[in-house]
Amino acid sequence: MSSEGAPEQGWVFRNRFIRVRNEPVIFPGGIRGEHVSVHPACEGEISGVVMLPYWDGRFVLCRNFRHPTRRWMIETPRGSLDQSEDPPVAARRELLEEYGVEGHMELLGRVSPDDGLLAADALVYWCTLAALPEAVGEHHKMPPLVWDTQALVRAIANGEVQDGFLISGLMLAIARGVVAL
Repeated sequence: MSSEGAPEQGWVFRNRFIRVRNEPVIFPGGIRGEHVSVHPACEGEISGVVMLPYWDGRFVLCRNFRHPTRRWMIETPRGSLDQSEDPPVAARRELLEEYGVEGHMELLGRVSPDDGLLAADALVYWCTLAALPEAVGEHHKMPPLVWDTQALVRAIANGEVQDGFLISGLMLAIARGVVAL
């Protein structure tokens, strides 16, 4: 429902995580068409958090199997906000769930993972870990990948790291002077 009480138009799917809208649009040149957008179930512009974990001068990364791409990805911990959850609370919760340790969080910035499809952004946090975790990951725990900045940059350059959150998080850290190349 919209704020005026009238039913919202174009919603074609909803579950506890997302809502999908397919709505008519007029593209440049007057061409009529449709546009699909994915919205978080929680209200607001911020739907998720990403942590860039760092310990003893190195990044602490994990491997997660991602069903949409059907492959293992090298990533940082991340997750969605629960209804009415504050982003810093969500960041701490996700870090504990995926890494089993706590860390000191500092906001690096905001990223739009795919602004042509997704209707929400994520906040990226620099996270100085209190300890090196023994096993990391969202569902399947494995030993962490512990890389210095140069190793991470090489892995991005050679295509071993493709995760947009990790790449944009690293760029935010470099741009803010938190790490150097």
